Amino acid sequence: MNTYTQTSNPVTHIYVNNGHTETEQLNWSATDVQELKHGMLLLAFEELRDNRRSRAMKVEAWEWLMIDADDQLDNPFSAENCCVDLGMDIKAIRSFVRDLKATGVIKL
Repeated sequence: MNTYTQTSNPVTHIYVNNGHTETEQLNWSATDVQELKHGMLLLAFEELRDNRRSRAMKVEAWEWLMIDADDQLDNPFSAENCCVDLGMDIKAIRSFVRDLKATGVIKL
């Protein structure tokens, strides 16, 4: 059985694999984190646009983009926090995505 625990240090991870404990140190640069956040936003847009994706995937992407930051204050990877860190306007993005839904380009 594999289990995963994240310690208080955000880059140290402890894995327990069949009773053996292993520690892995991850070193993420600020650029790495920005690229991850950018990729998360692009993936959400792709999931909304691609009609081959399941409804569940589309709804999850929609909810991630539309959830209010007040509900996600401690989540550095919320859509709003990703946009803030990347210098993007989440309100404009949300408005654009809502317009695409209203015109039928995005179908949930």
